[in-house]
Amino acid sequence: MKTREDNDTKGTVLARHLIQSFLPGEVNPIKAHEIGMELCKKILKEDYEFVLATHIDRGHIHNHIIFNNVNYKTGKYYQSNKKSYHKIRFQSDELCKKISFQSLMNIMKLTKENIKLLVNLGTNMTKTRQEILGNLNCNLI
Repeated sequence: MKTREDNDTKGTVLARHLIQSFLPGEVNPIKAHEIGMELCKKILKEDYEFVLATHIDRGHIHNHIIFNNVNYKTGKYYQSNKKSYHKIRFQSDELCKKISFQSLMNIMKLTKENIKLLVNLGTNMTKTRQEILGNLNCNLI
């Protein structure tokens, strides 16, 4: 509120709210929070005050980012439109691709023997999981 008062802004939108979700098992809460902080730095560029909360209360980890609609340096309103939405989405996706790539590299470090062991131990595995492990087994050298 102080930023709004200091800049004598009269708009009705006080803040913006973003939700950044991750697939189940994709990240742990600490990594999700780190990714959320990186996203805030990229899209808000230290020009907007924000709060980042990482939640684990659902079947997936997700971040809530709430930021002031007023730039505290210039006093201008945040321009929310299709372009800004796609920019945020792109930045978030790029950060998550890095994580997914790192996760994929960790999976690829498994040896054929480890994957065969997983398949042998997984008697209650679903067909999809068996197919995935089978494909990984075929693609490993």
